[in-house]
Amino acid sequence: NGRSTQDYFDYEYVGLSKIGYWEPERSLVIYPQSNIQWIKDTVGVPSDRPKTLEGSMFRIVTIESPPFVMVNRDAIGNARYKGFLPDMLKKLQAKLKFDYELYEVEDNSWGAIKNDTGEWGGLVGDIIKGKAHFTLADLAVTSARDEVVRYSQTYFRSG
Repeated sequence: NGRSTQDYFDYEYVGLSKIGYWEPERSLVIYPQSNIQWIKDTVGVPSDRPKTLEGSMFRIVTIESPPFVMVNRDAIGNARYKGFLPDMLKKLQAKLKFDYELYEVEDNSWGAIKNDTGEWGGLVGDIIKGKAHFTLADLAVTSARDEVVRYSQTYFRSG
């Protein structure tokens, strides 16, 4: 039908269960009965995590990567973010009541070790250096990155 729709599933003991979908025209739609799936297959907040994020402020680094993150700029250069990940972030913010500042990574890179300095750059570098609490991106898992940052559960698979 020419529309771009992406379905999202949660792996359950009995198999996959559709939890929602995303369309550029409609934003992210999560079915009301869907719970947040925490690590170790629980729906309750793990005991080593704060019971609430309400009132927390996060600095979040991102990179443009359609359809996950797209950036529109107004006449004076202010960024407006749209796409699957900003839509998901807004849904989480509404449900968990936290605040955030979203910014684009300065060197426009995903994250790799710089040969001349041995330091990490890109999204990963901003996390390691404490400039950001986390990243909002479709960041590929590599063995080098996996040694220095933690990843969320996989939310998209292709191919």
